[in-house]
Amino acid sequence: MDWLKASSEALVEVLGKALGEVPTWASPLDYGDLSREYLERVRSKVEETLRQYGNARQVQGDLLILPLGKDAKRYAKELPGWLAVEARGDLLILSRKGLRKLGLERGTGPWEWLARLWRS
Repeated sequence: MDWLKASSEALVEVLGKALGEVPTWASPLDYGDLSREYLERVRSKVEETLRQYGNARQVQGDLLILPLGKDAKRYAKELPGWLAVEARGDLLILSRKGLRKLGLERGTGPWEWLARLWRS
């Protein structure tokens, strides 16, 4: 059972009864919605980082290494562990599997260079 969905539906119903109508901002939320929103925020952050630092990247096996300078540790803490493997000095190390989960490691589109890196 999705407890987030059940509880948010109950809150929306209570609000509707208390106010006479449901406010436009009040809508049920399920775990899938929350997960998609989180992944989209992570994807946007990584896309921005790749645009900014992608030309200086290195690939070692299934790892993408980005030289971020002093921000590497901060990024490693902000990104989920399944994506940011670690920060070593000024380097942020991302996993190929994590990039694939975000849809950023694929054979076509703006990130085709990532897929080509691993194919070469």
